[in-house]
Amino acid sequence: MRSLLQEIASSVTPGTVVTDVASTKSQVISWAEEYLPSSVAFVGGHPMTGKEVSGVQAADASLFQDRIYCLTPTARTPSIAITKVSALIEALGARVRFLEPTEHDGQVAGVSHLPFIASIAMMNTVAEGTGWVDASMLAAGGFRDITRLAAGNPEMYRDICLTNSESLTRWLNEYIVTLSELRDRIAAHDRSLDETFASAQQLRLEWQSLHNITD
Repeated sequence: MRSLLQEIASSVTPGTVVTDVASTKSQVISWAEEYLPSSVAFVGGHPMTGKEVSGVQAADASLFQDRIYCLTPTARTPSIAITKVSALIEALGARVRFLEPTEHDGQVAGVSHLPFIASIAMMNTVAEGTGWVDASMLAAGGFRDITRLAAGNPEMYRDICLTNSESLTRWLNEYIVTLSELRDRIAAHDRSLDETFASAQQLRLEWQSLHNITD
């Protein structure tokens, strides 16, 4: 993203509106403000949809339909540029949600970036363990669903980690605490584990219902 902004900086004409679809915003906006001319408007964007595969062969005409599309304008973003990008998003069938860049990065670190780190950790832990060849024959829907994101683009995941390190580290710390507590309770044969599982089940169902999510 940094090199792309540097590359187009000398080519864009005054009045041009530039937007992006990067998964992190604060760092990208900082680069845009550093490299793009002041006569060019930059509107940070992040569609909350995607696939673990990439390229034109993975194109999907309905990819943005009814999805949240985050915009992160700053005090320097002209209102006319925001209007133009919002109109484009709505034409794609998505719904605009405005967020401060740092607020966006903190939220997606938990609901978007933490999941692929968890997916990668699961895949590496199990597949690098002894007996994986035999165990892989038993891996079914649950393992497939949890490790789906591990099939994603490694370079993109690396760049997300590098540009959202602080927020992602904070969420990882919380996740590690939760995993450690569950580990200790399992080791102790804690019979109240079902209460924790029931709470997670209820939270998942409420989230699905609130946002019309289907598995």
